[in-house]
Amino acid sequence: MDGGRRAPPIAAALARATGAEQDRAGRILVEPDLTVPGHPEIRVTGDVMSLNRLPGLAEVAMQSGAYAGRSVRHAVEGRKAPKPFRYVDLGSAAYIARGRAVVKAGPLHLSGFTGWLVWLFIHLAFLTGFRSRLGAVLSWSVAFATSSRRERAFTLPDTATDTDTSAARAPGPKAPPPSP
Repeated sequence: MDGGRRAPPIAAALARATGAEQDRAGRILVEPDLTVPGHPEIRVTGDVMSLNRLPGLAEVAMQSGAYAGRSVRHAVEGRKAPKPFRYVDLGSAAYIARGRAVVKAGPLHLSGFTGWLVWLFIHLAFLTGFRSRLGAVLSWSVAFATSSRRERAFTLPDTATDTDTSAARAPGPKAPPPSP
């Protein structure tokens, strides 16, 4: 939720249904155990939760999701609830350009090609399953070797007055001008 982005629509729906408070970004304010106040059966994680001004980063989502899973497992098994959620900052990694990235983890600061290799390893390490990892390595190898990318983003002009966007999504032949 960094950069002024708004929370997903599910946050607003959850707030309406439970009476939960939201922060300025629209995220649900949660208790230290990631539950909605007054609703101990509902746990909120990732980009939808707001706790201690934590940023909307993948690492926060992964750690809060793992914590929520442990909490549910403990409840099902009749064990004592785990301690309140505590985020552990493991560092940052950012892709800069082709073959270049920056990585900061504790005293370790890497950049350039070495940072990129570490960035690749980090992303592969968090993928689940051999097929996912192999697919990512093959896709990235082709993209790196050929300078081509299969993923593309297309934007269209804002058509605020046109409620039917199907024409904007699928361009076709232009209609002939009206006859005089």
